[in-house]
Amino acid sequence: MKISKNYNLEKINAFKVKVKAKYFAALSKESDLNDLFKNTSIRKEKIFILGDGTNTLFTKDFDGLIIKNEIKGIKIVKEKNDAVVVELGAGENWHKFTQYAINKGWAGVENLSLIPGTVGAAPVQNIAAYGQNFEDVFESLTAVNLTSGKEKVFTKGECQFGYRESVFKKDLKGKYIITKVRLKLSKQGRTDFSYHSRYDSLIE
Repeated sequence: MKISKNYNLEKINAFKVKVKAKYFAALSKESDLNDLFKNTSIRKEKIFILGDGTNTLFTKDFDGLIIKNEIKGIKIVKEKNDAVVVELGAGENWHKFTQYAINKGWAGVENLSLIPGTVGAAPVQNIAAYGQNFEDVFESLTAVNLTSGKEKVFTKGECQFGYRESVFKKDLKGKYIITKVRLKLSKQGRTDFSYHSRYDSLIE
């Protein structure tokens, strides 16, 4: 993992704010984290995890280490006649994945398209839109503790999902970096127009 000093963040935040990070590193694979944990001076710095930068507004320079999660990859880990479990790198673009799933005929995330950000941000925010909820297709995720460097698999219950909420926004905020996310999608899904129908009933 290459660690840059005084890194310009202008091009990697949606608001194009001209700020710098004391240290910056792009994480392209999980093994890159080993370099981080071997660097004792860097480990003392405060850490901020950045995805696509679409939900972050920098108001000043960041006095610490920013890790941009760019872990990619999409693979099937389990498949049946009616469903598929797919494992995604946390740095994958969420919208692009929804389009990928649609093209494959996998249902469950199509109404969540156009939501900006990365796959790794989806469980943190527990995204939802138009009658579909991220937690409904969630199987598990893998994350690395930023203090110990140990890897942990989180189940749905351990993620403590709520409305736009998860344990990663509360008790574990800033303590883990998500590296992989696994989702269970249907091969026999039906298009969900229920949200639109509820809205129509309100304006009749």
